[in-house]
Amino acid sequence: MINEKPAATTPQQLEHFQGLALKRNVRLFTASQTRYGRRMTKTKALLPSIGQIYQVDLTRTLAVSDLGYGWRACKASAGGGVLGDLGWHTLDNLIEFNLINERSEILQFEPLITHPKGGYDCEDTCYLTLRNTASEGSLQPVIVYATISRVGKSKANRCTFRGRHGTLTVEDDDAILQFFDERGAARISFESESRDDMLSMFKSSNDLLQGHGGEVNYEKYLEQDRTVTGLISRIYASRDASPSITQWPVITAATQNAVVEQLQKTISVYSNDGIVGQLEERWKSVHGQPEWHALLHNSGTNALHGLFASARLKRGDEVSHPAIVFHTVALH
Repeated sequence: MINEKPAATTPQQLEHFQGLALKRNVRLFTASQTRYGRRMTKTKALLPSIGQIYQVDLTRTLAVSDLGYGWRACKASAGGGVLGDLGWHTLDNLIEFNLINERSEILQFEPLITHPKGGYDCEDTCYLTLRNTASEGSLQPVIVYATISRVGKSKANRCTFRGRHGTLTVEDDDAILQFFDERGAARISFESESRDDMLSMFKSSNDLLQGHGGEVNYEKYLEQDRTVTGLISRIYASRDASPSITQWPVITAATQNAVVEQLQKTISVYSNDGIVGQLEERWKSVHGQPEWHALLHNSGTNALHGLFASARLKRGDEVSHPAIVFHTVALH
């Protein structure tokens, strides 16, 4: 039996379903087709090349014309909104990559209803920040920033992994590897289709039905469903309230506390101390280049001045820039 995701609306409900299936000698699967697709398998194979991963930025969106249609628009039927739908695939993939788990810390969850009169009662968009502090052997925690929405201008699936040796950006069916050393950059095409993901899911399910892979792999499959369901349940519980009507910017308690704390501290650009120095050092660390120079500026125009000076540009030198750009770039 292949069940549409989410596998269940609560961990207790999933445990009940899996127990019933076990008693009746039925194999229970969840329609997590991206778990088996070419994009997933190739991404998983590429990740070790960028070293220890410390940050993930991802955006997953759909352009849904009728947000109030179907079970996805009903909290009672779906257990939630876009987090339990698109978010299921997103979290399932990150768990498969061993970047998050059921113990990951929930730093931010902001569910939004962007169309208050749309006739639905669950979030169509959410902003999520997770930090994995339980990963053994990690040099530092992995932090995940996710934007998941059903109101995008178009369908988009983009994820950037930042590691000690480089970055991997996967967008739709293409991947770009950018290394910090002489290896430079490389582009890889996955050439996958959603149909291929479905076929891979059916094949994997059939293999387990036929006994290939054994009980261990099937139990791992069930355990991953429990992990995803449990994490989604914890995320919803972390914000036990109705989705907000669109508010921007998203200001969390952590942001407010940081601002209040900073009011009691000095800021000095000249001495490279305090939060200024921390940001400059963090910037170098994020790029894995501690020997680089990092200098904070108070505006983009000021930063351009610093760029021109450091590059020792002089009158008459050619500077290329996009055709559509902020006017000061061209003026300088």
